[in-house]
Amino acid sequence: MKRMFFVIAAAALLLAGCDLPTDPSKGSGQTPPLVVPSTVSDSPGPAPGFGSGGVVTVGSSGKQTFIHRAVVDSSHRIVAVQYEMTQPGPGSVAPPTTKLVRFTEAGKLDTSFGSGGYFEPPTVASTATALSVTTSGSPTVEYWDTAVDADGSAYLSGSLYSESGGANQFTAFLVKVTSTGNLDTSFGTNGYVNLGYAQSATVHSLASGVVVSFMATTNLGTIVEKVSAAGAVGSPCTVEGIPSGQTANNQSPGGGQNGDYSSFPDSLLSPDGNSLYVPAYLVTTSGGTLTRTLKVAKVDLTSTPTLDSSYGTSGYASTVVTPPAGYLFSIHGTQVVDGDGNVILLMRTRAQAQGASQGSAGFQLLRFQADGTYDTNFDATFHYPTGDASPYNGILAGNKLVLGGSYRATGSTSRSGCLLRFDLTTGVQDTNYGTGGILKPLSSLNAPSSFIMDLILDRGSILAIGNIMSAAAAGSMPSMTTVMVRLQ
Repeated sequence: MKRMFFVIAAAALLLAGCDLPTDPSKGSGQTPPLVVPSTVSDSPGPAPGFGSGGVVTVGSSGKQTFIHRAVVDSSHRIVAVQYEMTQPGPGSVAPPTTKLVRFTEAGKLDTSFGSGGYFEPPTVASTATALSVTTSGSPTVEYWDTAVDADGSAYLSGSLYSESGGANQFTAFLVKVTSTGNLDTSFGTNGYVNLGYAQSATVHSLASGVVVSFMATTNLGTIVEKVSAAGAVGSPCTVEGIPSGQTANNQSPGGGQNGDYSSFPDSLLSPDGNSLYVPAYLVTTSGGTLTRTLKVAKVDLTSTPTLDSSYGTSGYASTVVTPPAGYLFSIHGTQVVDGDGNVILLMRTRAQAQGASQGSAGFQLLRFQADGTYDTNFDATFHYPTGDASPYNGILAGNKLVLGGSYRATGSTSRSGCLLRFDLTTGVQDTNYGTGGILKPLSSLNAPSSFIMDLILDRGSILAIGNIMSAAAAGSMPSMTTVMVRLQ
């Protein structure tokens, strides 16, 4: 549950509102067919034939609907993990429901999948039985990540919170969903692969089966395992976590405000599927001074997962980073690795003073080269755009890096989902992208706030997935509706 609520909290940090170009199909009485070009436009607009006017809306008033992870399968259908939360009364939130949902290429609910377009996960009780876990109190299941096979089947990672006390309250697991939207009971043991004590796992598709990575119990290291299409788990590789005396978050620089913070960034699969890169952000405290170390481990996947000792120093690339005076760092969200093996990470800053305005928050892109060397010439400056730009995730589109997040103009009380673009070789921001370097594809939805949390490159289009939020009365939960926009 902790990780799911982090996602909702991160979304709250990115709130926004935005304007879509005119839908060319309006007034014709017909929806044009979806035609995806071979390359992404330098001035992308909504794709005719996708959803309604280029937008797909998921969810209903009075609820918080959130698509956390989404992928596109070999038939260009959109497969996504969808959360839904309600507020039964003031000050209370009902446990979320999680489903795997599939949309057609044109953004319509694929009713041939599962039950009306949804795979309804097994009950908490049946999941606990399948995993041989004893529960008590109010156990819950959270689903986190998904990946797809060439045949259209999907792997879905989750964790069971047993509430049984003791150290091992979380059990991470993997299930496989058939292309028709049913639990594949031939996978693993009765449809489940037990990954052990962890809150969740990141899943990447391989030529056959998947590779998973999840946080270990010892020093919060990362375990990497390959799982076959039948559910057989191979030997693990454990990536170094946090050494004694270090932590990943909750430093206190004074004034009662937490300092540097980070969720553990997702692992990154190389485009050829031969390597997995595992980032970590470590903070050492000594005499009141914080030393910040950014690290990336490279795991060779060509056989049994093992550290690639030729990368960096014994498999690890690292550098010490220092924020500008008066600022702290955070690292979270989706990072990228290109076809040459260069890893690009996003580091955001925030004002150190407690209660300080975030209007001057900024960010920097950091790159480790293919051999694990830190690239000191890449994006050597911090970006402090007018207002507050909060990027959260990234994809590669041609020779460009595109980031998604939210933007708040100076003096504004609302945020707008946005895209930013950078040169992949130099890290220089493209100030001609959108308006002044900021593209806001959600602004015509007239919501008080919106944000973009996920980006997918699908041939010559960018699928931007985000949320719009309504205003809420004091003590009540605002409505949150998911939107998908295909830009080309």
